[in-house]
Amino acid sequence: MVENKRALMKETATERMTTLFERAKACAKTNPELSTKYIKLIEKLSMHYKVKVSPAIKNWICKKCHAIMMPGFNSTIRIVSSRGYVAYKCSTCGKEKHIFYSSSK
Repeated sequence: MVENKRALMKETATERMTTLFERAKACAKTNPELSTKYIKLIEKLSMHYKVKVSPAIKNWICKKCHAIMMPGFNSTIRIVSSRGYVAYKCSTCGKEKHIFYSSSK
């Protein structure tokens, strides 16, 4: 019974995180402060319920200022093919995030 309750709580937390992320993406251009608040709520939920934030959400979030990095709006993208990663640079705080990819040679 206890395991089922924990699994249900984690599943509910994951659903809430995805819903909050969708809302944060929707209001990122019009109200960045509210978007940042939603992102901080996602991080609090993941820590409280001990649930990992999915990579689909994590790759969009700046670790330093908690903003959603939307290319062309508040971030820039560079492809560093010699090192095998894509560099996202946040225009708000200047933090650079590297997302590695595998090149098929």
